[in-house]
Amino acid sequence: QTGAFPVQSQRGHKYIMVLCEIDINIIISEPMRSRSSGEMVKAFKALMSRLHAAGINPKKHVLDNEASAEFKQAIKEAEMDYELVPKGQHRRNVAEKAIQTWKSHAIGVFIGLPTSFSMQIWDELLPQIDMQVNLLCYSNVAPKVCAWTVMHGQHDFNRHPLAPLGIEMHMLEHPDKRKNVGRQRKQMPLR
Repeated sequence: QTGAFPVQSQRGHKYIMVLCEIDINIIISEPMRSRSSGEMVKAFKALMSRLHAAGINPKKHVLDNEASAEFKQAIKEAEMDYELVPKGQHRRNVAEKAIQTWKSHAIGVFIGLPTSFSMQIWDELLPQIDMQVNLLCYSNVAPKVCAWTVMHGQHDFNRHPLAPLGIEMHMLEHPDKRKNVGRQRKQMPLR
């Protein structure tokens, strides 16, 4: 879990759970309202359902030494073993480096947002932040492809180009779809 986000989102989120699956080297995140046991279990189940949908079934969960009985039970219900990292030994948790990578990328995204961007919707940026991070990370099981490709398949940049998150843009609206703003267009005579 990350520390509290400086701004609470419109949907009430204040924290982020970051999960790293080591074999594929995928890093995904889920927003949370609080660091309560119930919220952590809810975020864990959402992240696990995303992994299961991609056919990824982890067998072991390594987590910090702070884990509630409810969270440990949720891990067991997911048919996984868990291991607690000894107190003061965060560096032994392999996922710590992945969490640092995700945080650094997210901070870069948030710093690059235009001043007109409403920070109350920061949690809506998480799926694309996850995508960008995983397009940049190589998979451990297939080192010639990125982690995103292993989990979701090849991304077609021609059909779905990516732009920097939160970028201000102008968009062409087809004349047939435009709303009439109180004036009629004059028809030009044909010659």
